[in-house]
Amino acid sequence: GIVGLLIAGLSLGPRSLHPPTVAPSLTTSTAADRAIGAAEAQLSRDSPSIDGYVALATAYMSKARESGDTGYYLRAEAAVHRALEREPSSYEGLRTLAWIQTGKHEFRQALATAERLRAQRPDDPRVYGLLGDAHVELGEYDQAVEAFQQMVDLRPNLASYSRAAYMRELFGDPQGATELMAMAVRAGNGRDPEPLAWCLVQSGNLHFTQGDFSMAEAAYQRALAVFPQYYQALAALGRVRGAQQRYPEAIELYRQAVTSVPAPDTVAALGDLLALTGKADEAEKQYALVEYIEHVNEVNQITYNRQLALFYADHNRKLDEAVKLAEAELERRHDIYTYDTLAWGYYKKGRFADAGKAMEQALRLGTRDASLFFHAGMIAHGLGESETARDYLHRALDTNPYFSLFGVEPIRSTLAEIEQRIVVQREAHVP
Repeated sequence: GIVGLLIAGLSLGPRSLHPPTVAPSLTTSTAADRAIGAAEAQLSRDSPSIDGYVALATAYMSKARESGDTGYYLRAEAAVHRALEREPSSYEGLRTLAWIQTGKHEFRQALATAERLRAQRPDDPRVYGLLGDAHVELGEYDQAVEAFQQMVDLRPNLASYSRAAYMRELFGDPQGATELMAMAVRAGNGRDPEPLAWCLVQSGNLHFTQGDFSMAEAAYQRALAVFPQYYQALAALGRVRGAQQRYPEAIELYRQAVTSVPAPDTVAALGDLLALTGKADEAEKQYALVEYIEHVNEVNQITYNRQLALFYADHNRKLDEAVKLAEAELERRHDIYTYDTLAWGYYKKGRFADAGKAMEQALRLGTRDASLFFHAGMIAHGLGESETARDYLHRALDTNPYFSLFGVEPIRSTLAEIEQRIVVQREAHVP
């Protein structure tokens, strides 16, 4: 099948399947706003019903995706619980609950709920999407492949193709991922613009990681045409401008994205650009905002330990806290990017042996990600494994030399140091 083909010839270890969640929301009226208004009107006009509360919860979840406002998860959760109070076994209510649990990163609970749903209706493709999403986030990739294959078989559409594309990407087949994401885009519908725009951004990201700026930019521009001022497309286009060293344009695009939705990774990227262009004080304000956003998420009962841990490790801040956060996240899930974040935190603390063990898990799927290769190379260098370090660092540059504003220079300086070390070691063994 489409998903099963991804493992052919490949060895078996971020992008998330879900947009990051932050506050505040977009200010323009959208399809989700209209759905919320319609559901609220129905509930106020008619007798409160299970269907009415499920419709309201669904609309709130759509708004959470559009806006990044974590407060909508709590509203959706409250609405669906009102439905389940009336009928605890409501299939639509439980399916919506599983979606909310996934959004809140309650992956074990989401998996349990989805399993209940599969027992009731094993022919519902959306249930397999929920199952696969939970398995991916938990690092249970074989089960995810099986679930997504079932989803594609039952209903080949944007939702199933985009998930299959992500599995191809994880298993080290970016070309196959690109083809499947193009199928997802073709299956999209302009009447539901946010999912289509999201797929276009992911398509652009795949082109970007393969070094094709032209195709990446075209996808991002199309996403903006479909869903104007879409924060993910603005930030992605800003990343292209940063890689092209068109820094004023990059900063402006990131500012627009942050104005729409201050997503933590976007805010951090804006800070990095400001730091790179000599605006240290402005950069610090952005970095402080990253921590504040994570506090807001925590208040809204959403935890993003991995994201904050990676931010701390990347910026050499609060490294003890970075390790603590990553270790806490690993207790909840064992996906490759949690292992990568933990490995990077250990590396920054000088715990190279621990970093190496975690990095082995991060690389276990054969994912072709320049950031993973960069981390693996630096960790190998810390362990004194010069040739392994050199190989991984070259792979990072070969995969995507533009993966980070700051990653290339450390790679080049480390490679120079490694080459010198190898020469010395070889000369020492000459009789």
